[in-house]
Amino acid sequence: MATPRRLDVESKNKEMKKRLEKCWDNEIDWNLYPENIEEGCKQLGRAFDMPSSAVLSGLLILISYCLSDCVVEVPNTQWVEPVLVWITIGMPTGSGKTPLFSFLVELLEQVKGRIEKDFPNDCEPTEWILDEASFEKMGAIMNANDNKLLGIYDELGTFLSQINACRGKGISESHELATFLSLYNAKSWKRATVSGEANFHMKRTALTVGGFTQPTVARNLVESPQCVEKGLVQRFLWMFPRPSYSNYSELQPASKPFCLFLVNTLFQLKRQDRLITLTIPPDCERFKTKFESLQARISKIAILDELLAGMLSKAKGQILRVAACLNMLFAADNEEGLIEPLPLLISDKAIVAAENFVDVCCQHMAYLSGRKDIDTEIEIALKDTTSCSS
Repeated sequence: MATPRRLDVESKNKEMKKRLEKCWDNEIDWNLYPENIEEGCKQLGRAFDMPSSAVLSGLLILISYCLSDCVVEVPNTQWVEPVLVWITIGMPTGSGKTPLFSFLVELLEQVKGRIEKDFPNDCEPTEWILDEASFEKMGAIMNANDNKLLGIYDELGTFLSQINACRGKGISESHELATFLSLYNAKSWKRATVSGEANFHMKRTALTVGGFTQPTVARNLVESPQCVEKGLVQRFLWMFPRPSYSNYSELQPASKPFCLFLVNTLFQLKRQDRLITLTIPPDCERFKTKFESLQARISKIAILDELLAGMLSKAKGQILRVAACLNMLFAADNEEGLIEPLPLLISDKAIVAAENFVDVCCQHMAYLSGRKDIDTEIEIALKDTTSCSS
Protein backbone atom coordinates (compact mmCIF):
# COMPACT_ATOMS: atom_id res chain seq x y z
CA MET A 1 0.00 0.00 0.00
CA ALA A 2 1.28 3.45 -0.91
CA THR A 3 2.10 5.68 2.04
CA PRO A 4 0.54 9.18 2.33
CA ARG A 5 3.94 10.70 1.61
CA ARG A 6 4.36 8.63 -1.56
CA LEU A 7 0.84 9.55 -2.71
CA ASP A 8 1.66 13.19 -2.14
CA VAL A 9 4.86 12.92 -4.19
CA GLU A 10 3.04 11.11 -6.99
CA SER A 11 0.33 13.78 -7.02
CA LYS A 12 2.92 16.57 -7.27
CA ASN A 13 4.77 14.74 -10.03
CA LYS A 14 1.58 14.30 -12.05
CA GLU A 15 0.78 17.98 -11.64
CA MET A 16 4.31 18.88 -12.69
CA LYS A 17 3.98 16.77 -15.84
CA LYS A 18 0.73 18.53 -16.75
CA ARG A 19 2.43 21.89 -16.40
CA LEU A 20 5.42 20.80 -18.46
CA GLU A 21 3.22 19.38 -21.20
CA LYS A 22 1.67 22.82 -21.60
CA CYS A 23 5.18 24.23 -21.99
CA TRP A 24 6.11 21.51 -24.47
CA ASP A 25 3.14 22.43 -26.67
CA ASN A 26 4.31 26.06 -26.78
CA GLU A 27 7.42 26.10 -28.98
CA ILE A 28 9.40 28.87 -30.63
CA ASP A 29 8.61 29.65 -34.27
CA TRP A 30 11.54 28.39 -36.33
CA ASN A 31 10.13 30.08 -39.44
CA LEU A 32 11.56 33.30 -38.01
CA TYR A 33 15.15 32.00 -38.24
CA PRO A 34 17.55 31.71 -41.19
CA GLU A 35 17.57 28.20 -42.63
CA ASN A 36 21.19 27.48 -41.66
CA ILE A 37 20.56 28.49 -38.02
CA GLU A 38 17.42 26.37 -37.80
CA GLU A 39 19.05 23.34 -39.43
CA GLY A 40 22.24 23.76 -37.39
CA CYS A 41 20.36 23.84 -34.08
CA LYS A 42 18.24 20.87 -35.05
CA GLN A 43 21.29 18.89 -36.15
CA LEU A 44 23.06 19.59 -32.85
CA GLY A 45 19.84 18.61 -31.11
CA ARG A 46 19.98 15.23 -32.83
CA ALA A 47 23.65 14.88 -31.94
CA PHE A 48 23.05 15.48 -28.24
CA ASP A 49 19.52 14.06 -28.05
CA MET A 50 18.24 17.49 -27.06
CA PRO A 51 15.46 19.73 -28.41
CA SER A 52 16.65 22.39 -30.84
CA SER A 53 15.22 25.20 -28.70
CA ALA A 54 17.52 24.09 -25.86
CA VAL A 55 20.48 24.32 -28.24
CA LEU A 56 19.43 27.82 -29.34
CA SER A 57 18.97 28.92 -25.72
CA GLY A 58 22.46 27.71 -24.85
CA LEU A 59 23.96 29.53 -27.84
CA LEU A 60 22.22 32.75 -26.80
CA ILE A 61 23.93 32.50 -23.41
CA LEU A 62 27.35 32.29 -25.10
CA ILE A 63 26.61 35.13 -27.53
CA SER A 64 25.38 37.28 -24.65
CA TYR A 65 28.65 36.71 -22.83
CA CYS A 66 30.64 37.73 -25.92
CA LEU A 67 28.49 40.89 -26.20
CA SER A 68 28.34 41.62 -22.47
CA ASP A 69 30.20 44.91 -22.94
CA CYS A 70 27.52 46.10 -25.35
CA VAL A 71 24.31 48.07 -24.81
CA VAL A 72 21.16 48.69 -26.81
CA GLU A 73 19.90 52.26 -27.05
CA VAL A 74 16.31 53.03 -27.96
CA PRO A 75 16.25 56.14 -30.21
CA ASN A 76 14.68 59.35 -28.87
CA THR A 77 14.51 57.97 -25.30
CA GLN A 78 16.76 57.60 -22.25
CA TRP A 79 16.41 53.82 -22.47
CA VAL A 80 19.75 51.97 -22.48
CA GLU A 81 19.64 48.17 -22.08
CA PRO A 82 22.77 46.08 -21.35
CA VAL A 83 23.14 42.96 -23.47
CA LEU A 84 23.03 40.52 -20.56
CA VAL A 85 20.76 37.56 -21.23
CA TRP A 86 20.04 35.23 -18.28
CA ILE A 87 18.42 32.00 -19.52
CA THR A 88 17.45 28.88 -17.60
CA ILE A 89 16.73 25.70 -19.56
CA GLY A 90 14.49 23.35 -17.59
CA MET A 91 14.86 19.66 -18.42
CA PRO A 92 13.82 16.61 -16.36
CA THR A 93 16.20 13.93 -15.12
CA GLY A 94 17.38 11.62 -17.89
CA SER A 95 16.88 14.11 -20.71
CA GLY A 96 20.59 14.51 -21.46
CA LYS A 97 21.46 17.97 -20.16
CA THR A 98 25.12 17.22 -19.41
CA PRO A 99 26.34 16.49 -22.99
CA LEU A 100 24.92 19.78 -24.30
CA PHE A 101 26.26 21.67 -21.29
CA SER A 102 29.74 20.21 -21.92
CA PHE A 103 29.51 21.11 -25.61
CA LEU A 104 28.68 24.75 -24.82
CA VAL A 105 31.63 25.00 -22.43
CA GLU A 106 33.92 23.38 -25.01
CA LEU A 107 32.79 25.86 -27.68
CA LEU A 108 33.83 28.78 -25.53
CA GLU A 109 37.10 27.09 -24.58
CA GLN A 110 37.90 26.76 -28.28
CA VAL A 111 37.24 30.46 -28.77
CA LYS A 112 39.44 31.32 -25.78
CA GLY A 113 42.25 29.10 -27.04
CA ARG A 114 42.09 30.64 -30.48
CA ILE A 115 42.28 34.19 -29.14
CA GLU A 116 45.25 33.29 -26.92
CA LYS A 117 46.98 31.68 -29.92
CA ASP A 118 46.26 34.41 -32.50
CA PHE A 119 46.75 37.39 -30.19
CA PRO A 120 49.22 36.27 -27.47
CA ASN A 121 50.44 39.81 -26.76
CA ASP A 122 46.91 41.06 -26.08
CA CYS A 123 45.91 38.29 -23.70
CA GLU A 124 46.36 38.00 -19.98
CA PRO A 125 45.67 34.75 -18.12
CA THR A 126 42.02 35.07 -17.13
CA GLU A 127 39.07 32.82 -16.44
CA TRP A 128 36.01 33.32 -18.60
CA ILE A 129 33.78 30.75 -16.93
CA LEU A 130 33.05 30.79 -13.21
CA ASP A 131 33.39 27.47 -11.42
CA GLU A 132 32.59 26.95 -7.75
CA ALA A 133 33.34 30.09 -5.78
CA SER A 134 31.97 32.25 -3.00
CA PHE A 135 30.24 35.49 -3.93
CA GLU A 136 33.27 37.57 -2.93
CA LYS A 137 35.55 35.29 -4.95
CA MET A 138 33.24 35.67 -7.92
CA GLY A 139 33.64 39.43 -7.70
CA ALA A 140 37.42 39.17 -7.52
CA ILE A 141 37.53 36.89 -10.57
CA MET A 142 35.23 39.22 -12.50
CA ASN A 143 37.37 42.21 -11.57
CA ALA A 144 40.49 40.40 -12.84
CA ASN A 145 38.67 39.54 -16.07
CA ASP A 146 37.96 43.15 -17.10
CA ASN A 147 34.65 43.16 -15.18
CA LYS A 148 33.18 40.31 -17.28
CA LEU A 149 32.27 36.74 -16.34
CA LEU A 150 30.12 33.85 -17.51
CA GLY A 151 28.33 31.63 -15.05
CA ILE A 152 26.97 28.63 -16.96
CA TYR A 153 25.87 25.58 -14.99
CA ASP A 154 24.32 22.16 -15.47
CA GLU A 155 22.32 22.91 -12.30
CA LEU A 156 21.64 26.60 -11.81
CA GLY A 157 20.08 26.09 -8.38
CA THR A 158 23.46 24.99 -7.02
CA PHE A 159 25.03 28.26 -8.17
CA LEU A 160 22.29 30.34 -6.53
CA SER A 161 22.86 28.51 -3.25
CA GLN A 162 26.62 28.79 -3.64
CA ILE A 163 26.52 32.61 -3.82
CA ASN A 164 24.01 32.74 -0.94
CA ALA A 165 21.17 34.03 -3.15
CA CYS A 166 18.89 31.10 -2.29
CA ARG A 167 18.54 28.85 0.71
CA GLY A 168 16.59 25.61 0.40
CA LYS A 169 13.30 26.30 -1.37
CA GLY A 170 13.31 29.97 -0.45
CA ILE A 171 15.37 33.07 -0.96
CA SER A 172 18.18 34.37 1.20
CA GLU A 173 17.76 37.85 2.66
CA SER A 174 21.37 38.77 2.14
CA HIS A 175 23.68 41.46 0.85
CA GLU A 176 24.85 38.94 -1.74
CA LEU A 177 21.34 38.61 -3.15
CA ALA A 178 20.84 42.37 -3.37
CA THR A 179 24.14 42.77 -5.20
CA PHE A 180 23.46 39.81 -7.48
CA LEU A 181 20.10 41.28 -8.53
CA SER A 182 21.78 44.59 -9.38
CA LEU A 183 24.27 42.82 -11.66
CA TYR A 184 21.40 42.04 -14.04
CA ASN A 185 21.52 45.71 -15.03
CA ALA A 186 25.34 45.92 -15.19
CA LYS A 187 25.51 48.06 -12.05
CA SER A 188 28.74 48.92 -10.25
CA TRP A 189 30.17 46.64 -7.56
CA LYS A 190 32.56 47.71 -4.85
CA ARG A 191 34.14 45.68 -2.08
CA ALA A 192 36.32 47.31 0.55
CA THR A 193 37.56 45.44 3.60
CA VAL A 194 39.80 46.48 6.46
CA SER A 195 42.28 43.74 5.59
CA GLY A 196 42.46 44.93 2.00
CA GLU A 197 42.15 41.39 0.66
CA ALA A 198 40.17 40.83 -2.55
CA ASN A 199 39.08 44.45 -2.69
CA PHE A 200 37.77 45.82 -5.98
CA HIS A 201 35.68 48.57 -7.51
CA MET A 202 33.98 47.86 -10.83
CA LYS A 203 32.14 50.86 -12.22
CA ARG A 204 30.31 48.60 -14.67
CA THR A 205 29.81 44.86 -14.39
CA ALA A 206 29.01 42.33 -17.09
CA LEU A 207 27.76 39.05 -15.61
CA THR A 208 26.05 36.54 -17.88
CA VAL A 209 24.27 33.72 -16.05
CA GLY A 210 22.48 30.68 -17.42
CA GLY A 211 22.37 26.96 -17.84
CA PHE A 212 20.13 24.07 -16.92
CA THR A 213 17.93 23.13 -14.02
CA GLN A 214 15.46 20.49 -12.90
CA PRO A 215 11.80 21.53 -13.35
CA THR A 216 11.14 20.86 -9.65
CA VAL A 217 13.91 23.27 -8.65
CA ALA A 218 12.52 25.88 -11.04
CA ARG A 219 9.00 25.36 -9.68
CA ASN A 220 10.16 25.96 -6.12
CA LEU A 221 11.72 29.27 -7.18
CA VAL A 222 8.76 30.40 -9.28
CA GLU A 223 6.26 29.51 -6.55
CA SER A 224 8.29 31.22 -3.81
CA PRO A 225 6.63 34.54 -2.85
CA GLN A 226 10.00 35.90 -1.75
CA CYS A 227 11.70 35.03 -5.05
CA VAL A 228 8.90 36.77 -6.91
CA GLU A 229 8.82 39.78 -4.58
CA LYS A 230 12.56 40.33 -4.93
CA GLY A 231 12.39 39.92 -8.71
CA LEU A 232 14.82 37.01 -8.89
CA VAL A 233 12.77 34.72 -11.13
CA GLN A 234 11.67 37.57 -13.43
CA ARG A 235 15.29 38.32 -14.32
CA PHE A 236 15.62 34.95 -16.01
CA LEU A 237 14.09 33.72 -19.24
CA TRP A 238 12.70 30.23 -18.58
CA MET A 239 12.70 27.73 -21.43
CA PHE A 240 11.16 24.28 -20.88
CA PRO A 241 11.46 22.42 -24.21
CA ARG A 242 10.06 18.97 -24.88
CA PRO A 243 12.71 16.26 -24.21
CA SER A 244 13.77 14.28 -27.28
CA TYR A 245 14.40 10.71 -26.01
CA SER A 246 15.66 9.66 -29.45
CA ASN A 247 16.16 6.11 -30.64
CA TYR A 248 19.73 4.89 -31.05
CA SER A 249 19.41 4.96 -34.84
CA GLU A 250 18.53 8.67 -34.72
CA LEU A 251 21.75 9.74 -33.01
CA GLN A 252 24.47 11.30 -35.16
CA PRO A 253 27.75 13.20 -34.75
CA ALA A 254 27.75 16.97 -34.41
CA SER A 255 28.03 18.87 -37.68
CA LYS A 256 31.65 20.05 -38.02
CA PRO A 257 30.76 22.90 -40.43
CA PHE A 258 28.14 24.32 -38.06
CA CYS A 259 30.44 23.96 -35.05
CA LEU A 260 33.14 25.85 -36.96
CA PHE A 261 30.53 28.45 -37.89
CA LEU A 262 29.72 28.94 -34.21
CA VAL A 263 33.37 29.14 -33.14
CA ASN A 264 34.09 31.72 -35.85
CA THR A 265 31.07 33.80 -34.88
CA LEU A 266 31.84 33.74 -31.16
CA PHE A 267 35.51 34.46 -31.88
CA GLN A 268 34.64 37.60 -33.84
CA LEU A 269 32.26 38.86 -31.19
CA LYS A 270 34.59 38.14 -28.28
CA ARG A 271 37.60 39.54 -30.12
CA GLN A 272 36.02 43.01 -30.39
CA ASP A 273 35.73 42.98 -26.55
CA ARG A 274 34.81 46.65 -26.17
CA LEU A 275 31.80 48.77 -25.41
CA ILE A 276 29.59 48.88 -28.50
CA THR A 277 26.28 50.67 -28.76
CA LEU A 278 23.58 48.94 -30.76
CA THR A 279 20.25 50.49 -31.62
CA ILE A 280 16.87 49.65 -33.09
CA PRO A 281 15.50 51.57 -36.09
CA PRO A 282 13.90 54.91 -35.03
CA ASP A 283 10.76 53.97 -36.96
CA CYS A 284 10.54 50.39 -35.67
CA GLU A 285 6.76 50.09 -35.50
CA ARG A 286 6.98 46.42 -34.58
CA PHE A 287 8.77 47.08 -31.30
CA LYS A 288 6.61 50.13 -30.52
CA THR A 289 3.48 48.01 -30.92
CA LYS A 290 4.91 45.24 -28.75
CA PHE A 291 5.99 47.72 -26.08
CA GLU A 292 2.52 49.28 -25.90
CA SER A 293 0.89 45.84 -25.81
CA LEU A 294 3.06 44.84 -22.85
CA GLN A 295 2.36 48.13 -21.07
CA ALA A 296 -1.40 47.60 -21.49
CA ARG A 297 -1.20 44.09 -20.04
CA ILE A 298 0.97 45.26 -17.14
CA SER A 299 -1.48 48.05 -16.28
CA LYS A 300 -4.27 45.47 -15.97
CA ILE A 301 -2.38 42.91 -13.89
CA ALA A 302 -0.23 45.21 -11.70
CA ILE A 303 -0.75 44.54 -7.96
CA LEU A 304 -3.14 41.68 -8.80
CA ASP A 305 -0.39 39.25 -9.87
CA GLU A 306 3.15 40.23 -8.95
CA LEU A 307 4.78 37.40 -10.90
CA LEU A 308 3.06 38.18 -14.20
CA ALA A 309 3.42 41.95 -13.83
CA GLY A 310 7.13 41.69 -13.08
CA MET A 311 7.69 39.17 -15.84
CA LEU A 312 5.94 41.27 -18.49
CA SER A 313 7.78 44.37 -17.33
CA LYS A 314 11.16 42.67 -17.65
CA ALA A 315 10.13 41.27 -21.05
CA LYS A 316 10.42 44.72 -22.66
CA GLY A 317 14.15 44.88 -21.99
CA GLN A 318 14.68 41.16 -22.54
CA ILE A 319 13.39 41.50 -26.10
CA LEU A 320 16.10 44.08 -26.81
CA ARG A 321 18.79 41.93 -25.17
CA VAL A 322 17.83 38.79 -27.09
CA ALA A 323 17.40 40.78 -30.32
CA ALA A 324 20.98 42.08 -30.02
CA CYS A 325 22.26 38.49 -29.78
CA LEU A 326 20.09 37.19 -32.61
CA ASN A 327 21.10 40.15 -34.76
CA MET A 328 24.73 38.98 -34.65
CA LEU A 329 23.78 35.35 -35.25
CA PHE A 330 21.61 36.30 -38.23
CA ALA A 331 24.35 38.57 -39.63
CA ALA A 332 26.72 35.57 -39.62
CA ASP A 333 24.36 33.74 -41.96
CA ASN A 334 27.06 32.15 -44.10
CA GLU A 335 29.30 29.07 -44.08
CA GLU A 336 32.27 30.78 -42.40
CA GLY A 337 30.32 32.54 -39.67
CA LEU A 338 31.95 35.84 -40.52
CA ILE A 339 30.24 39.11 -39.59
CA GLU A 340 31.36 41.90 -41.90
CA PRO A 341 30.82 44.58 -40.87
CA LEU A 342 29.52 44.23 -37.30
CA PRO A 343 25.83 45.25 -37.53
CA LEU A 344 25.06 48.05 -35.07
CA LEU A 345 21.46 48.50 -36.24
CA ILE A 346 19.27 45.65 -35.01
CA SER A 347 17.15 44.28 -37.83
CA ASP A 348 13.38 43.91 -37.77
CA LYS A 349 13.91 40.20 -38.36
CA ALA A 350 15.95 39.86 -35.17
CA ILE A 351 13.38 41.88 -33.19
CA VAL A 352 10.49 39.71 -34.38
CA ALA A 353 12.35 36.50 -33.52
CA ALA A 354 13.32 37.94 -30.12
CA GLU A 355 9.71 38.86 -29.36
CA ASN A 356 8.65 35.30 -30.11
CA PHE A 357 11.46 33.80 -28.02
CA VAL A 358 10.68 36.00 -24.99
CA ASP A 359 6.92 35.40 -25.36
CA VAL A 360 7.49 31.64 -25.25
CA CYS A 361 9.71 31.94 -22.17
CA CYS A 362 7.15 34.12 -20.37
CA GLN A 363 4.38 31.66 -21.12
CA HIS A 364 6.55 28.78 -19.95
CA MET A 365 7.11 30.53 -16.64
CA ALA A 366 3.38 31.10 -16.27
CA TYR A 367 2.58 27.45 -17.00
CA LEU A 368 5.26 26.19 -14.63
CA SER A 369 3.80 28.30 -11.82
CA GLY A 370 0.40 26.62 -12.35
CA ARG A 371 -1.16 29.49 -14.29
CA LYS A 372 -3.09 29.38 -17.55
CA ASP A 373 -2.38 31.41 -20.70
CA ILE A 374 -1.18 34.86 -19.66
CA ASP A 375 -4.08 36.75 -21.24
CA THR A 376 -6.56 34.33 -19.66
CA GLU A 377 -4.94 34.91 -16.26
CA ILE A 378 -5.30 38.67 -16.75
CA GLU A 379 -9.00 38.30 -17.59
CA ILE A 380 -9.58 36.08 -14.54
CA ALA A 381 -7.80 38.57 -12.25
CA LEU A 382 -9.86 41.47 -13.59
CA LYS A 383 -13.11 39.54 -13.19
CA ASP A 384 -12.22 38.63 -9.62
CA THR A 385 -11.49 42.28 -8.89
CA THR A 386 -14.81 43.38 -10.40
CA SER A 387 -16.68 40.73 -8.40
CA CYS A 388 -15.06 41.90 -5.15
CA SER A 389 -15.89 45.54 -5.92
CA SER A 390 -19.56 44.77 -6.53
